[in-house]
Amino acid sequence: MSSTGTANRMTKHPTRGCVPPSGILPRTFLWLAFALLCLAFLSKLRAQEPPAKGSPANPFDHYATAKTLLAKGEEGQASAEFQTFLIEVLHQLATAAAEGGNFAKASPWFEEALTLTPKDADLRSEYARAAFQAVKFPEARRLAEEAVRLEPDNPQTRLLLGQVLYQLHDLVAARSQLETVFAKNPDFGTGYLLGKTDLLLHEDKAARALFDTMLRQWGDTPINHIFLGRAYSQSGYQIEAAAEFHQALTLDPHVRGAHYQLGLSYLRDDEAAEYDQAIPQFRAELDLDPNDFPSHSMLGSIAVKQGRWSDAEKELLRATALNSNDVPSLLALADTYLATNRPEDAESTLRKVVALAGKRTDQDIARAHYLLGRLLLGQSGHLDEAKHEFALVADMQKASGSVLTADSRAAGSGSVLREEQTVQPVQSVATQPANDESIPVPSPVGQAADQFRSTIADAYNNLGAIAGNAHDFASAANYFRRARQWDASLPGLEHNLGMAFFYTARYREAAPLLRTYIESNPADPGGRAALAFSQFNNEDFSGVVETVRPIQDSLDQTPKLAFVYAASLARTGAAGGIDRLRALEAANPSAADIHHELALAYQRAGRSIDAERETNLSRGLNKQDSNSEPPK
Repeated sequence: MSSTGTANRMTKHPTRGCVPPSGILPRTFLWLAFALLCLAFLSKLRAQEPPAKGSPANPFDHYATAKTLLAKGEEGQASAEFQTFLIEVLHQLATAAAEGGNFAKASPWFEEALTLTPKDADLRSEYARAAFQAVKFPEARRLAEEAVRLEPDNPQTRLLLGQVLYQLHDLVAARSQLETVFAKNPDFGTGYLLGKTDLLLHEDKAARALFDTMLRQWGDTPINHIFLGRAYSQSGYQIEAAAEFHQALTLDPHVRGAHYQLGLSYLRDDEAAEYDQAIPQFRAELDLDPNDFPSHSMLGSIAVKQGRWSDAEKELLRATALNSNDVPSLLALADTYLATNRPEDAESTLRKVVALAGKRTDQDIARAHYLLGRLLLGQSGHLDEAKHEFALVADMQKASGSVLTADSRAAGSGSVLREEQTVQPVQSVATQPANDESIPVPSPVGQAADQFRSTIADAYNNLGAIAGNAHDFASAANYFRRARQWDASLPGLEHNLGMAFFYTARYREAAPLLRTYIESNPADPGGRAALAFSQFNNEDFSGVVETVRPIQDSLDQTPKLAFVYAASLARTGAAGGIDRLRALEAANPSAADIHHELALAYQRAGRSIDAERETNLSRGLNKQDSNSEPPK
């Protein structure tokens, strides 16, 4: 977006004075300097044209309103509008990134939004949901618990917390949340997860009573029996699971999914012993739907286990044609090629698995790298590449704490059981986290984050200016720092942040920013004075001399700056330091700091009698003023 508008210096209110920050060195009289340096912060209104109106929750409406209010001098209301703009635009950026599967990018935006509105339960809940989808369960729990604390009557937030606790295997706590939600807002998905939780806690009677209630409320239908069967099967109740799948088939012999789930329940009961029972169920599923990917994949994997390579290749080729990105099916197909002495086909398949892996480091991916390394080791000229593959395996095993044993390297290793495809129940809610490879959801705000940087920075800059005018310099520094993170090139930002650090006695942070500002704005007396005082407090006396020397002939109206310059000259051994300090002493005989600096200067010059005299004068004045407060 194009930038428009002009920069304006915000004027301070005439009734407001400057309060010196704490932490000032006791011998520098710097509190006097604040009367000279109480300048309003720069507020650069480099506006960007907001997008067309009419879209819901357009944050740029708040930005435009804030600018209008600021122009009228209504700083309090302008501050509220700038904050609302930032909260909404950060919220939209975070949501877009999370929906696109990029939690690492979404998380800092959520965090930043929460610094502006820490008690926003909806924002915190959405952040928790994003963490849940990214399989960041401990983080999701922390966020969801805080959201529930802020808004205990929100059923969706409690449900999310229940889902997170379920994934963390804190089943007693999960059941408490799910029971609360189901009692107030009963739906099939919540009941399904609550029933599974009861079963895992071996509360099978409670689960049965709940399931019967669900069937009465949402219908004694085949699809609902399939879901109840899945709950039993995944919780270790295979007899009850089989009964539910058979009931589904009794109600509708052509219902999709029942045969497949029944086959899985047989395998869960005793995988190796139940192949003969499971295979007919997967084939029966294919009779109803010849394109059922999970059944083809399962039949292929079982064939690999049994060494039926021709059947394995047939089923796995069909499965990968239906779902070309399924890693377990591709690995099983690579096993088939290796077992039938087809290294080129195996290598091609394994390279595809590695390409699909992305950042995954699980056992399947480690095994793919190992098998690829073995293949390359047997090829002339590929020794370094093979070593690289084995090194990746070692790194993955070190990171996970697991070992790729000889058995797990063999063809057909591991269980054929996998995360099965599901059919959503009536009125269900998500009970599993999303796949890491989520398809990005288009979002104008998400796609244009970089285009908004200067506007976001400007909003923070204005908030800092408003806080600075109210003498809340700590908040001002935080806002200016945020502005700098978004767009460090915003005009005047070095000055604003440097002055905010100066007013909060953070001189080491202030000095480099103010130096950069003065290099571009050498005629600004306030900025130059703030830099000099910051350098003096940092004991950068040569820096003070360099900063003040261009204006040394015009220090009569700024005695404190004159003192800092004279003291720095003396400390660096430059000519004229003592003379300038003596002139200041004559004009201000009761200034203890001047006597102290003269004592140091005389001592360095070997004038011990003069040094002792000035030291005694300084001590006497400090003792005299020990019970008095400096003027405000």
